Amino acid sequence: MIGVHAPGSDPAAIRKVLKEFELEYPICIDVPAPEGGMTWGALYDAYGVNRIPHAVVIDGQGKITAAGALGDVMTKATALAGRPL
Repeated sequence: MIGVHAPGSDPAAIRKVLKEFELEYPICIDVPAPEGGMTWGALYDAYGVNRIPHAVVIDGQGKITAAGALGDVMTKATALAGRPL
């Protein structure tokens, strides 16, 4: 799991949340979308993110197996794994 924040996010605020909720997964801040991009940043644009929170499940071969609303993606990921995550 990685967390991605929109371009311009405050690193100090992100660190505060990481500490407060004891989150230990990697976090990055996206770069601005290319001109004409339709979303908050380049990675958001590449993955077609149109809402936040948004989740993407990528399998061991690098194929996107689910993307969309966090709850929907977790349900699909659990089914694909054949067990609770």
